[in-house]
Amino acid sequence: MSSSVVIGDSVMTRSGCAAAGEPPHMANDLAQAVDGETLLPGEDPESTDPADGVRWVRVYRDLIELTTVLLERTESALKTMTGDAVREAGLDQRLLRIQRER
Repeated sequence: MSSSVVIGDSVMTRSGCAAAGEPPHMANDLAQAVDGETLLPGEDPESTDPADGVRWVRVYRDLIELTTVLLERTESALKTMTGDAVREAGLDQRLLRIQRER
């Protein structure tokens, strides 16, 4: 399955392609961060152990809570910004929303 995300002038794909001049590791990190199929290290969707299920529910709950707090803080900060800063912070917010939804 091929997926891509357009963010500003960059196109992120599961293979990690991004805007020209961007270091390859950054493109890969960003592509992984927005890929809904990427598993966290140690996550095993085939596991039938209830303790694994409890662990991963907690992990994802914590990650969703963190992203929500970051979105709330950036929303508040956006109210005091202007021009280019607002556009850049808006990009940050879109990335956070994408990551929270994955």
